[in-house]
Amino acid sequence: MGIVVGVFLDIPIVGDSNSQFSDTINRGEVAWLLLPILIVAIPSIMRLAYDLYQRTAKGYSPAKMRSALAHTAHVGILLLLVGHIFTTTLIDRTDPAHQVVLVQGQQVSHEGFQLTFDDWTVLSPDDEEFNERFSVGDGFLGAKIDIYDEQGIFLGSVNPGMLRFDGSNSFPRSEVDRYTSFSGDTVFIFDWSQTQALGNASGIMDIESGEVGLDRVRLTVYHLSGSHLVWAGWLIIVLSTLGIATTSFQRPSKPFSPN
Repeated sequence: MGIVVGVFLDIPIVGDSNSQFSDTINRGEVAWLLLPILIVAIPSIMRLAYDLYQRTAKGYSPAKMRSALAHTAHVGILLLLVGHIFTTTLIDRTDPAHQVVLVQGQQVSHEGFQLTFDDWTVLSPDDEEFNERFSVGDGFLGAKIDIYDEQGIFLGSVNPGMLRFDGSNSFPRSEVDRYTSFSGDTVFIFDWSQTQALGNASGIMDIESGEVGLDRVRLTVYHLSGSHLVWAGWLIIVLSTLGIATTSFQRPSKPFSPN
């Protein structure tokens, strides 16, 4: 079914489904090849886990509980794989379409949002906010980005930027920020070439006033549809594994024998 839908019908899917993996196959075709298998498997494993929990409730034993928890962990693995298809397979991180230049005070439509570059954020190790956010580094230069929906309703703000290290052999580190919505996470990343340029801020920033002599910022923005499935899958796997470990230490009850 995946081959028919993805290759012959060429039905588009979210993300960069038309981006080529090679000369003969694109990301959407790979996703359609894998998704039907996983989506069909999830209800079957969930039903099997449910039946095992019912059997455990009727007559508890550690072995029955471990079996039910193991199948629950399998559900988490399947959800994790589906989430990774949407957040990894279907996202081309080299696509320049994900890059956007924001001029201060001007609103730009990108990835389904209206983005406005509000102001620069300059922090030093003497600032309380710097110590709350970072445990390393000698300074932070970030851009405050306001996010609105297509109707102009304010949704929130993000503050991606660059963490500076003053050592002679040190390089600046790009700091990522994200906005979470019902459809998934939208990730904001400082463009790497811009991070390197801002790493030497002597010609860009007034050290005394903290003012930055730039009126625009270049970002890479990805909307990761289905990223909640990754977190849900990981949570189910971890909780199920802890449950299995707990029941493994339980000693089976000894049958009562009258003296």
